[in-house]
Amino acid sequence: MRVKELAENLKISTDELIKNLSNVIFTIKITEEYEQAKKAIKILGGNYKNQVEFYLPQSDIYRNLFIIEKIDVTPKKYPRKAGLPSKEPII
Repeated sequence: MRVKELAENLKISTDELIKNLSNVIFTIKITEEYEQAKKAIKILGGNYKNQVEFYLPQSDIYRNLFIIEKIDVTPKKYPRKAGLPSKEPII
């Protein structure tokens, strides 16, 4: 089924449908990235506080903001020298 036909069946505009579908895709991707980042956040002394989803003002550009609270000191070995993160990633 084409996007236009699906939009007609749902009685919303094609643009609105695409916007809603892209939000679902972004949310899934963001959730996956957060799951991967949990270990690094903890190692670096952070703690997840909140997630804020929003659109930039006067735009349909979607953003996701994660609030991380600093609860512990960062280990002495961080930050690392250039090139080391790609050779020995935290996660």
